[in-house]
Amino acid sequence: MPAIGLLAVSACTGSVGSGDVRQFLPVRVLYESAHCSAVAGVPGMVRITGEAQLQSTMAGPGLSRSSTPAVGSPEADFTSEEVILVNMGQKRTGGYRVALHREQAVVSERTARIALIWAEPGADDVVAQALTRPCIILALPKDEYSRIVIVDQDGRNRMQSPQLEP
Repeated sequence: MPAIGLLAVSACTGSVGSGDVRQFLPVRVLYESAHCSAVAGVPGMVRITGEAQLQSTMAGPGLSRSSTPAVGSPEADFTSEEVILVNMGQKRTGGYRVALHREQAVVSERTARIALIWAEPGADDVVAQALTRPCIILALPKDEYSRIVIVDQDGRNRMQSPQLEP
């Protein structure tokens, strides 16, 4: 019986024989929208460190309450969760979207990798001519990682955080 338990733990935390121990952490969406504030209109990631900063971010120009917040105002436990805002930057048309691709971050080598859907319109797509700033606010448990990397649905690195401090 103990051998079965050990195998189950091994399957949850890493791949056998790879030498790369992995951990999986839940990721939840606090907010997502096609119309968010963006720093100088360029793609970026911002760490949100407290309730006041979260509320001021939510109240900032361009954030629409009619988008997809969790029920009511988003809530996070800043003592046990990292909260980040990921934005695609300013786009000249509709058809862009950022959304959670996998509900778990993969933590390996002190880096948490979060997979997002990074959607862009195709060359032949008919889209509205309007400025958009797609973004998503995510929460994940604090753990033994010191950096967050955002990857798209195809596994390409889109952005990474600077070194996180406790």
